[in-house]
Amino acid sequence: MKKIDWNQIVKEFGPLVWHNAYKFLNSHEDASDCFQSTFLEAVKYSKNKKINNYGAFLAKIATSKAIDILRKRKVRISRSIDDEFAEEIVSSERDPAKSMESRELADKLRNALADLLPTEAKVFALKHFNNMSYKEIGALLGIKKSNVGVILLRAKEKIVKNMQTENIKRKRGQL
Repeated sequence: MKKIDWNQIVKEFGPLVWHNAYKFLNSHEDASDCFQSTFLEAVKYSKNKKINNYGAFLAKIATSKAIDILRKRKVRISRSIDDEFAEEIVSSERDPAKSMESRELADKLRNALADLLPTEAKVFALKHFNNMSYKEIGALLGIKKSNVGVILLRAKEKIVKNMQTENIKRKRGQL
């Protein structure tokens, strides 16, 4: 088996993995854990099987790891992030009210993603965070292209329902 230059792979795909993890987790510490475990899993996998598309493969692993972390912590998301990164991830808006609104919306989305089935969360993230096509997602996850659309539709419906329920609870003072 051909020797893999992991330094080059981390250099080339590290920003993609970090961006994926950080979008989900909104925390440097959690994104760092996700980043490390993504590459560790990729190294283990590569010892037995060939990886054809490192970008897609690493995005899939990072998404899975981030979802796992979200599910474990599903309490409150740490606010100890640099404003520079928060602005880049959440909003390019300089208006504090709009920025806060964007952050609240992002938090609601993270919570809703944590409540999805693993496949639904992966499909949603790969489509909307990584701009992958249905065909690419299907190939990566081993599902039919047509099923990707169905899974994505279900995921979106659950996210909307979850966010609406959360809004109702907030209005009633239950959250």
